[in-house]
Amino acid sequence: MIDFDQAFELAKCRIEEVHLSHFKKVGLNPVDFKFENQLQRLDDEYFKKRLSAERQGYRKVCPSDYELIFTLPYNLIAHNAISQAQELSQDQENKFRPSNFFIASESGTELTAIVETSLRHGNIIWIKTGLLRLIDILSYQFVLNRHLYWNNITSQEIKRQTFEKTLGLFRSLSFQLQLQNTLSESFHLDSYQGWINDSNTEISKHSLQSELHVVKSSVLTYILGHEVAHISLGHLSSDEIISFTPKEYISKTFEETADKHPDIYKEMNADYFGLICCWDGLTRQRSGEHFPVDATWVGFFLFLSVMAGQENRKGNGEEVWWNRVEITLMNMIISLKKADFELVRIKRILRSSALTFSIVFGASSQASILNCYDMYLKFEHMTNDFLNNFIIKS
Repeated sequence: MIDFDQAFELAKCRIEEVHLSHFKKVGLNPVDFKFENQLQRLDDEYFKKRLSAERQGYRKVCPSDYELIFTLPYNLIAHNAISQAQELSQDQENKFRPSNFFIASESGTELTAIVETSLRHGNIIWIKTGLLRLIDILSYQFVLNRHLYWNNITSQEIKRQTFEKTLGLFRSLSFQLQLQNTLSESFHLDSYQGWINDSNTEISKHSLQSELHVVKSSVLTYILGHEVAHISLGHLSSDEIISFTPKEYISKTFEETADKHPDIYKEMNADYFGLICCWDGLTRQRSGEHFPVDATWVGFFLFLSVMAGQENRKGNGEEVWWNRVEITLMNMIISLKKADFELVRIKRILRSSALTFSIVFGASSQASILNCYDMYLKFEHMTNDFLNNFIIKS
């Protein structure tokens, strides 16, 4: 087994080979993507200082000298959260063995992250730039929508009229953000100041930045944690993997889907580890940064919701993603109960997750508003069933 320094150098060569090949293919000058040159083009002085101060930490996680600079802080946060979750899992019933891995971006419009494993360089998780763009879009949509409108939803039951307004705003934001999006650069808050001004809502730039930081960190941690789980669990059979989720919590609908898609068990447990990375890893950052449980659940629900919507848009059906959401919701409730969360706090998180899933699914799919509202009611009914069966009665 090669040591970390050897793995690092070999991974660095492999990743930079891919990056340089892409620059040559599209006619870009590699010098422009060197860390120092990307740093010089930044306008944000605070971000510049942070990147400079933490450069050595970034290099251990993202070895390439040509890595997109705006991804580095989030990759480091996610890497630390996953490592923390792996360490904690060794003392619990679910053993996600520690494994070294490096993170790299790769040009492409696909909404995917994949693991490349080699005896030479170990594990590299490649994140397509299309997925990085999606994370930005999702995070800005969610944060702006929550501030502009969702905070005003205070009733216990969300009526159809309120739901339609919320979905309509999210879809219009989605359109605007898509227009302003680029594959090579991060978003800037100033681009969205018009939305803030038009809303007649007092939102500080600092408040948005803080919440965006939490949401983006949560989404990326979930996605990377999911991929790392495939590294840890790839050698197990489906029968062994299913034991990570208690059988009594798996619905008949899920089992019917699994008959047609047997790999869903592996995805289900990778989702579970992504959840652990957000809650046992991200919320216990050694850096002292604050990532509250009440906010980090957004990471997995935003991603699962938009992927379900994408499948609907392609006409492939979203049953696999819906079942993954169902199991993730159940695992989330069990985790909250184990952590002795108050019932009122659990209900608040679940109510928000129901709205989040149905709105994000609606904005990213071709489903009608009526179908999206029906999905919201179905999701809310499912959360109430889980609450009654696994928390209130127990």
